[in-house]
Amino acid sequence: MGLLKVDFDESCLVRTRHAVLACARAQGVTGERLGDFLSAVNECLVNAVEHGGGRGRLRLWREDVPEGGRLVCEIA
Repeated sequence: MGLLKVDFDESCLVRTRHAVLACARAQGVTGERLGDFLSAVNECLVNAVEHGGGRGRLRLWREDVPEGGRLVCEIA
């Protein structure tokens, strides 16, 4: 089950980043890993807007793996 699904454009980048931050924190991501994750997501969001027609879709979900779990973000 997905944690977050957002259609975005330039007008809602800040709101989208805040939603990703809230979901990541709720999944236990903290500290430097949280900062790195948000930086990567932000770069992809901006690239999607600048180079992908001005809009995109973000999906965020958790995958359980033998090592624990991981948070996955897909931006198209």
